[in-house]
Amino acid sequence: SHSSCASRKEVHKSTHKTQRDTQVEKSLRQKIVEYARYFEDKPYLKNGRDEQGFDCSGFVCYVMKNFNIELPASSHDISLEGRTLSFETAKPGDLVLFGDKDRIHHVGIITEIKANKLMVIHSSSSKGVIEENVLLSDYWVKRIKSFKDVESFSSNKLALKRR
Repeated sequence: SHSSCASRKEVHKSTHKTQRDTQVEKSLRQKIVEYARYFEDKPYLKNGRDEQGFDCSGFVCYVMKNFNIELPASSHDISLEGRTLSFETAKPGDLVLFGDKDRIHHVGIITEIKANKLMVIHSSSSKGVIEENVLLSDYWVKRIKSFKDVESFSSNKLALKRR
């Protein structure tokens, strides 16, 4: 199916939330960023969804699938789901969506975020998978549309509901 880039669901043991969770969450985000960086310089490929080459959503889906996080297959569909964040509340591991007018056409993973810095790793059609400060790019900066909480897409929905 093309509706989601998830593999078949595995059975997850339920985990009880503890005060360690904030540390666990931080480490998950750190792991997402590190794993994404592993694919730097992979080529861009239209509709590419694996290490032979990635398009933008193919790359993000591939990275997240490694952490049992299921995303819709297109950046547009990703924009319609999950919890929307502001620039101030977005964190590393979260998603940033880009578009023109009402159309979302690109997605990347935040690797670092500060007042004047938005480092994003993404598969760009011109350069393949790169990490860059999109605030310094005339092209990307004016196309930033929204931010999505990576945890709100987790396939372990029960754990999320219990918070």
